[in-house]
Amino acid sequence: MRFPASCVLMASVAVASASSGWLLAAQPAQGQAAAPQAASRDAIPARTGTAVLRGRVVAAATGLAIRRAYVRISSPALREPRTISTDESGRFEFGRLPAGRYTVAVGKNGYVGLEFGQRTPFENGKAIDLADGQTVERLDIFLPRGSAIAGTVIDDLGEPAASIWVFALRPQYFEGRRQLVSVGSRTTTDDIGQFRVYGLAPGTYFLRAQPTFSPVSGLDKEALFGDTYYPGSLLAADAQPITVRVGQERLNLTIPLVVARTARLSGVASDARGRPLAGEQVALGQSSRGLGRSYMASAARVEPDGRFTIPNVAPGEWDLRINSRDPKTDAREFASLSVVVTGEDIDGLVLVTSPGATITGRIVCEGDETPPFPPRGVRLYFTELGPMSNTGTSTIHEDWSFEVTGVGTGARVLRLLSLPGGWALKAAYAGDDEITDQPMDIREARGVSDVRAVITNRLTEVAGTVSNERGQAVTEYAIVVFPTDAARWSFQSRFVRTSAVSTSFPVCLQASISPLPSITSRKARGRIRSSSRPSSLSPPPSRLPTASEERSI
Repeated sequence: MRFPASCVLMASVAVASASSGWLLAAQPAQGQAAAPQAASRDAIPARTGTAVLRGRVVAAATGLAIRRAYVRISSPALREPRTISTDESGRFEFGRLPAGRYTVAVGKNGYVGLEFGQRTPFENGKAIDLADGQTVERLDIFLPRGSAIAGTVIDDLGEPAASIWVFALRPQYFEGRRQLVSVGSRTTTDDIGQFRVYGLAPGTYFLRAQPTFSPVSGLDKEALFGDTYYPGSLLAADAQPITVRVGQERLNLTIPLVVARTARLSGVASDARGRPLAGEQVALGQSSRGLGRSYMASAARVEPDGRFTIPNVAPGEWDLRINSRDPKTDAREFASLSVVVTGEDIDGLVLVTSPGATITGRIVCEGDETPPFPPRGVRLYFTELGPMSNTGTSTIHEDWSFEVTGVGTGARVLRLLSLPGGWALKAAYAGDDEITDQPMDIREARGVSDVRAVITNRLTEVAGTVSNERGQAVTEYAIVVFPTDAARWSFQSRFVRTSAVSTSFPVCLQASISPLPSITSRKARGRIRSSSRPSSLSPPPSRLPTASEERSI
């Protein structure tokens, strides 16, 4: 990643501490790359080779072997991931592997699943480069014991509530805003209202009880139990955080379901030509943002005149969606709409389907050169900074030309995922206009052509150590690199990077990076400016820096 000439380097001490046993240790014969690579299943013929991966999975707290843990490896060199279980000594071995870049993921019920190179599930893992005939041994992976949150869900009469979904949520920035995202296992209450959410990494969580959508017995027929956040509120803003340490169990929590007045949603649905979508279904649902999971709570059939009505909708944020298909051309259209229900009826909703725009272009290196690796596993998409983003379906051809169909209209930015380690998006252009950080306005009627995505392997790295005011090494911290120009502190900015690291390893910003959310608070911006100092970053040299050239923070 190329950073601007003047950037700020800031260290932030994390709130939750982690056990030193979380570190994943490996001594491969050659160096390790630092970015996971997605595997491609169907486009790659099955291959075998002579490389070997060997290791052992042990409990971080005790050092004892973990038997029957699953170990999964994936690589662009494989048709599909390979999975095996550890033996009685916690050992595993993958043989006959073709040369390539591999990621290793490990999991076991009751433990926190990790990839090699991770200390927490919220960091990026590290890939391992294997050459023909190479053997990587002593790939020792330490799994921390998972934490758990357990308790009881009760109804408005104080009686146990059965068959209620319970989710553990973490605040994360996704689609341009701070949202509560479902993590860990999700569970339902049993016949006595009890639940247990397990396999959680240490950190802070919120609990949400999600009831079925049936009227509450003995109350108004328009009253339902709404989604209830612990300790008992319909509003996520009133939720109380629950913090767990490594392997800790928080027990005997009680979530009292809250009765909510329901609303009726109504409107019209038509296709792009204005024809009523008679007979089609308007689905009402909610999404687990960022995880690609959703559930449908209700649906309504569109009447001959195009109208639809969905009764008994509980308060909350909802998504309306409809898909249609032209029986003559088989062309598919779609529409979606987000609504916030507060208990009052909402009328006049309008859903107009469209096929979306088509965007074509090419991915190139600097100097318009063809990338020196195949596009297998690389993903390209156009996203808007908001909910309900339809990013389209992309196809990247062997000559690195691409076509993205079904992209929703509006302001969107281009993003690339799963590039090989050491490569990143440098810039994107639509004709002569740069669209790297400024969203382009996509219109369905004309689409966009002649888009160029320029990638680079000239990535600047920052290495150093972090200490407190007494000169003692800090064991858990995050590094943030951001430009002195506050206008570039936007969500998904290429100029803002974070890296959660340990004092046992140097900071490598290309190894574990994630976008920093937009910083809009004037007070927060002032604190950042007053507590940081600028440093100049330039393109990387042809050699790695020596220890004396590393910067100490």
